[in-house]
Amino acid sequence: MFGEVGYISRGTRTATATARGNTELGIVDRSFLDEEFNKLSGSFRTILNGLAQRLRRTTAMLAHEKIRREEPRIRKVFGLTFKDKESLVKAYSENLSGLGVYIRTPKPLPKDTRFNLKLNLPDDEEPLRIACEVAWTRTETDDPVERPIGMGVKFIQISKEGLQRLRAALKDSEEEVTEF
Repeated sequence: MFGEVGYISRGTRTATATARGNTELGIVDRSFLDEEFNKLSGSFRTILNGLAQRLRRTTAMLAHEKIRREEPRIRKVFGLTFKDKESLVKAYSENLSGLGVYIRTPKPLPKDTRFNLKLNLPDDEEPLRIACEVAWTRTETDDPVERPIGMGVKFIQISKEGLQRLRAALKDSEEEVTEF
C-alpha cells in the first residue's frame, strides 16, 4: 500500500513504488477514501493526521543521506560559542561526532552559513576552533526535549590534534544517537 500518508496529511507522496516482475495493482478511488475518512470524528482524523506527519518526518529522515553517517553521533553536552550577524552566541551541543554537531539554539543560522565555532571540552583550558557550515536547521518542534530547536552543523576544518581531542572526549560516552 502506498499513497496513504499523502492522502491523510494532504501533502505530497513520501514514497514511490516500483514493480519488479509481474504485478497486479489495485486502486482505491479517492471519492471512496473521502467518504470513509469523513465518517471519522474530527478528533480521530486529527490523530491520524498527526501519525501521518510523524511517519512523513521519519521517512524523510531515513531516506536522507545524513542518516548514513561515517561516525555515530554521541549525545553529549558541551558549551560552545559562535558569532551570528549581531553578537556572540553561547549555546550547547545536543549531540556530536568528529564530523559535526547539533547545536541547541533558539536562533539557528540559515542553511549553508559558514562560521567559526569554539567548542569547550571538559578539562581542556583552550577551546577547539572549528570552521563549520550549517547543514540543516530545525526552527519548529512538537517535542522540545527530544527534538529541540537548533541546527545541524558539519565540520569543514578541524586540526588533526583538535579532532583527536574531540574523539577522546566522546570516547567515554556510550549513548549513541540514532536521530539527527
